[in-house]
Amino acid sequence: MANAALAFCLFGFIGSSSIGAETTALRSKSVVVKTENGPVEGHLILLNDSVGTAFLGIPFAEPPTGKLRFRNPIPAKPWNGTLKCDRMFPPDVIIQNFASKGIVFVTVGYRLSILGFLATGGAEASGNYGMQDIVEGLRWVQREIKNFGGDAKRVTLMGHSTGATAVSLLTLSPVTAGLFQQAIVMSGTAFSPGELQNNSAPYMKWIKRVGCLKVGFRTRPTVDGLGGLFPASVKQLAAQRRPIPYMIGTTSKEFSANYSSTLKNSNFSTKSLCKTAMQLAGVKQRFFNVIRCVINYFCKPSFRSKLNQSALIEHQAVKLLSDVTLYVPVYEDASNMKSRKANVYLYSFDYAKKGLEAEAPWHSMDLTYVLGIHPFNFTQQDLQIQETYLNLIRNFTIFGDPTPMATGKQKWIPLKTSQASNYFSINVTSEQRSAFRHESLHFWQELADDEDPESQEDEDYEDERLEGYYSPKNLVKYVDVIYET
Repeated sequence: MANAALAFCLFGFIGSSSIGAETTALRSKSVVVKTENGPVEGHLILLNDSVGTAFLGIPFAEPPTGKLRFRNPIPAKPWNGTLKCDRMFPPDVIIQNFASKGIVFVTVGYRLSILGFLATGGAEASGNYGMQDIVEGLRWVQREIKNFGGDAKRVTLMGHSTGATAVSLLTLSPVTAGLFQQAIVMSGTAFSPGELQNNSAPYMKWIKRVGCLKVGFRTRPTVDGLGGLFPASVKQLAAQRRPIPYMIGTTSKEFSANYSSTLKNSNFSTKSLCKTAMQLAGVKQRFFNVIRCVINYFCKPSFRSKLNQSALIEHQAVKLLSDVTLYVPVYEDASNMKSRKANVYLYSFDYAKKGLEAEAPWHSMDLTYVLGIHPFNFTQQDLQIQETYLNLIRNFTIFGDPTPMATGKQKWIPLKTSQASNYFSINVTSEQRSAFRHESLHFWQELADDEDPESQEDEDYEDERLEGYYSPKNLVKYVDVIYET
């Protein structure tokens, strides 16, 4: 397979899905490829009508142990003899969905949590080791992928969830120029609140207090200064971003399963949710901003919803948190890349499989169609959606255009301007649509536009006469008074 396009993939949260232990693939014979560090042995795999070669576990860097524990990766040293690379996960779905279609599919293992991202602000732990692992993997691809039939000048970096955030961040880094030519970002973004922090030091006292083994916290990439992977903030890096073909999107019910279960067991108020959302969005928690948030997310929907008040509050709380943490940031990411004069393909995975407990499609549900992981009954319609989704990804990887031969509504048009919100709906009937998450985008943009940097208004100001309007049980009762206010 000469000059094949390459998909370099990073996957985050996969929910409750799992890959079956049994494989129907037939490993017919071994295949040896020479690399700079020595020969590696993989297997030619036959699966139904598909054929591909799998190399599983090729080392691209030295193990990060001992003195290398909190250090940037160094390239793997040469080895003697032939290295067998046949032990990781069953490669059936990769062979069938990618390798047999002319795509070299590469995944990389990288350090996670504290081992990958602990940053104290000093030289002893500067952070970003996990991200540096990914970059070292990309450098390996540039050196070696020609030996596996791949084209180092046609690399698509693809990621889902936390993997998508990593991909989005790497498109901002000046260090990654030339390591990949386009990107697919699925249900994650560097533009979400707090994805790039200054250091992990604020968490250290907490860890020490409760005991390191008793707590799990999310460590994130850090700003590492001049010459580093991320020398400035996301906003600053975005202003100098390299324009590349960009496919980015979400599912339509991202956190319906996650947030719903959490909120059911929480004692929250609409006021506290709105104040939290505004803090995440970087909007000042002024009294009337909070009121506008309560009205927009909890009062207005009450007039057109058939849900009882408790269910409505829960449903809208999920929507509020989803908007602030993912939907609005994803659009901001897409808009920024478009402003850099790139072709940006914005999508929403809208296929709602019936008969499931939570509202579908939730976070990571789309990934089951990409990887062929089927944790639920897979119907003929599911197979149709899977083929549609995979074709879009494969076409983008090979051609830089998800629908190169389509016409009419089935033709996926890139964002027309940096302010446009046209997108592609992936469903039983997939088609081009307008106004991606229009109400949410409009509301948060309006709040941001109304910010007065010169205002001295107290953000914590509260009018006791209006305190009751925040209460879920009083929302409908007081809505007219709130509007008058």
